[in-house]
Amino acid sequence: MQAIKADAGNTTQDNGLDLRLGTSFENLQLNIEIQDNQKYSTVAGEQDKRDDEDLQGEDDKPETLERHDWEVINAIPDVDFKRLLLQWEDTALDTDIEEDCHVLQHIEGAYNHIVFMYTDTQEVKQYVIKVPAIGSEARWQEGDAHNLRSECGIVEHILKCKLNVPVPEIISYDDTFFNPISAPYVLMKRLAGIPAYKMWDPTEQERDHISASRVSAETRQKRITFLRSLAKAMTGLSKLEYNMIGMPDFGGRPVLQEPEIMHSYRWTHPDNLTREDLTTENQLYKFGPFTSSKEYMTHRLDGVFPSSGLDPELYDTNKQNYLYGIRKILDIIYAHPCIAFSKKHPDDAKETFVLRHTDLDLQNILVNDEGEVTGILDWEGCMTAPRCIGYATLPVFLMADWQVGFTLQDAPCMPSWELDFYRDIYTEAIFDAGCLVADARYTRKSGMYRAIAGALDDGGDAEDLVKNVLLEIPGTRRMDLDKLIRLVGIGWEEAEEYLKIEINKVLEPEDRVLGQ
Repeated sequence: MQAIKADAGNTTQDNGLDLRLGTSFENLQLNIEIQDNQKYSTVAGEQDKRDDEDLQGEDDKPETLERHDWEVINAIPDVDFKRLLLQWEDTALDTDIEEDCHVLQHIEGAYNHIVFMYTDTQEVKQYVIKVPAIGSEARWQEGDAHNLRSECGIVEHILKCKLNVPVPEIISYDDTFFNPISAPYVLMKRLAGIPAYKMWDPTEQERDHISASRVSAETRQKRITFLRSLAKAMTGLSKLEYNMIGMPDFGGRPVLQEPEIMHSYRWTHPDNLTREDLTTENQLYKFGPFTSSKEYMTHRLDGVFPSSGLDPELYDTNKQNYLYGIRKILDIIYAHPCIAFSKKHPDDAKETFVLRHTDLDLQNILVNDEGEVTGILDWEGCMTAPRCIGYATLPVFLMADWQVGFTLQDAPCMPSWELDFYRDIYTEAIFDAGCLVADARYTRKSGMYRAIAGALDDGGDAEDLVKNVLLEIPGTRRMDLDKLIRLVGIGWEEAEEYLKIEINKVLEPEDRVLGQ
C-alpha cells in the first residue's frame, strides 16, 4: 500500500496540549523528555532472563534468535528522516532541509527506533518518527504490515470519535519500503509531557523498594493525581464495543465506521525460531479472532494441560497427578462467569467486547508537571478483549505482583501493600470517571484476570497462577500446595467442591472500594 496521510483538518488532539516549547534549540534540549523504553521495565521478561542466566553456564546457553534488525534500522541516515518529514510538513515548500529541519535525538526502545525531530520556520513544530525494529526487508512480513495498519487505524479512530483519550495525532504512516527512509514507519506530532516514570519516582538514584516507597508528600500527591487522570482518560474507551475478540481492521474504510474484527499476528517465540525462519513468514503466527470469552481464554488449554492421556514415559505418576490437578483447578477458574463470559449486563443474550491497551505502563504514558496525563502512547497490538481485561483494567505497573517472577527488584519495586493502596485509588477513580459499572467492577482484581488470560500463552505460567489463586484462599494458604494439587489430581471430590466455592469468591468482581 501507499503511505497514508491523516486528515490535516483534524485538530481535536491539540486542545489543552501546548506543543510550543520556545524557538531556540537550547530550549528544546532543556524541555524535551525522551520516552526511553529501556529505562523502565516491568517484571515480565527481566526475571525470566535472570533465571535463564542462573540455570545455564556460558558454554551451555543456546543461541537466542531475535527478530530485531537494529543494524539495518540504526543505519538510516538523518537526512532521510528529514526528507520524510518534509514530505508531509505543511510548510515544506518554505523549509530548508539543513537550516530548518533538525533531528534532536535517536532512541532505541524495546521494539522501535524512535526519532525526535523538529522544524523551526515560523514556529517550532515537534514530531516523532517510529520505525519498527523489525522494519528491514529480511524481517518485515505482511503480518507485521497488517498489525501496523491496525494500530494506526485504532489511534485515528479514537481521535475521530472524540473520546477525550490523549493519543498522538498521526500525520502519515507506511507499511512498505517505498518512502525516503526505505522502511515502514509512523510519523506523529509529538505530545507535550514527560514519561510518567520520571514523575512516579523522580529521584536520580537507582530504583529499589526503598526509593519507591519512601517518597515525599508532593510525589505521593502527584501519583494520586496521575492515577485519577489516567482512569478518566481510559474511561473514554467505554463508548466503544465490539462483537468479537481480535484486531480491529478498518480495511480502507473511514475510521468513523465500525472496523472488522480480524486475527492479529504474534511473534513466534524465540525458542521456536530457526535462523532460516528469520527471512520467512514463520516469524509470525495468526492469533484469533474469537467469538467468545471462553474460546479466547481456553483455546490452548487442552494442548498445554490435557485432562488425560499424559505419556507415562515422560511423566512419573506423581507428576501426572500434579498436572491433572493443575488442569482441574484451571477448569474451575475458567468456568467462572466473569472469565467465561463478557457481558455488559448478566441477562444480555450476546457477549460484547472492548478495547484493550496491551502495555499501559509508565513509559508509555506522558504527564505534565502536576501529574495529569497528556498522552497515552504505544498502541501496538491493541485488540478487542473480554471486559474483565479491557480498558478498565489497572495499568501494568499496578499488576506487578500478579506477574510471573514478581520480585521487589523489578519496577515498580513496590510491595503488595503499596500496590493495594494505589489499586484502590485507581479503582475508585474508574468509578468516579463514569465508567460502566459492569466494567469498573473488574478493575480492582484485573491483575488476577490478566494473569488468568495470559497463563496459557508464551511467557505465562499456569502453575504459578494456580498457586497464587490458592494463596488467596484462607483455607489453603498454609498448606503444602504441591501436595494439595497432586491429591486433587488423584481424585478428591470434597476438596474440589471446596475449591469451586472458594475460587468463585476469589474471582468475584468488586464494587466500589472506598465506599464513597
